[in-house]
Amino acid sequence: MVRYFNTGQRSLILCIAVCFSNVISHAQTAQEILNRYMDTVSYGEFNKWEKIKTFYATSSNYFSAEEMGLAPTLDKDKVCYTKTYKVWPYKMKEELYKDSLYVNLTSEFYYFKNTRIIMLANIPPMEVKGDNWLWFDFLPIIVEKIFNEGKAANYNGIKKILGISSPQHEIEIIAKEHIRKLFFNTETFLLEAIYFPEANTYWIYSKYKYFDGYLMPTHVTSTKNGNAFSLTSYNTMVFNQPIDMNKFKIE
Repeated sequence: MVRYFNTGQRSLILCIAVCFSNVISHAQTAQEILNRYMDTVSYGEFNKWEKIKTFYATSSNYFSAEEMGLAPTLDKDKVCYTKTYKVWPYKMKEELYKDSLYVNLTSEFYYFKNTRIIMLANIPPMEVKGDNWLWFDFLPIIVEKIFNEGKAANYNGIKKILGISSPQHEIEIIAKEHIRKLFFNTETFLLEAIYFPEANTYWIYSKYKYFDGYLMPTHVTSTKNGNAFSLTSYNTMVFNQPIDMNKFKIE
């Protein structure tokens, strides 16, 4: 039996078909952008990121509690210098110094699988519980995990982000307990920002450079309400070199 539709029904069917095709197209576009990003940072060898067993870096760091919206502190807007040590799967340490010669140690941060231990001067150690994978992993692994944990990946078009000069592809990842927005440069396809809606915070990545064959952002800026409250500027990065495991002993 052949069924005929009137003009209104045909318009409705056409509208539904267009909307459905747009949903499919956007889902495919999100995956395509992810693939372009992975190719750019990995040259088709994504498992190179999974082969990293140790990491060492030096950086200069700025943090403002006032810009973060926290109570002002005596050392606000202070610049410190950091040595970072990582050994996979779950050991990380940050040493903070007053000077760029890394002589005057001021504090130490230990990251283990679900624990952070903070040691500030003569204050007794503070222990914080929580998943630390965002601190351990590199961006390609983080992006892959965000995509894999998501129930849906929506392509929201090209956007402008405060603090980033170039236009960005916006991909929204909807997971069970949260939403993440990823922003990829429309020309290079490099990841240039992650947005955390629950904290209204952006992590902005810039000035990518190669270290030991790995393409890494050397500037990581955190912003809230349009204000930059944290900046990490990396000076050196070394991959897969021996690290003294005594670094992770808490004394």
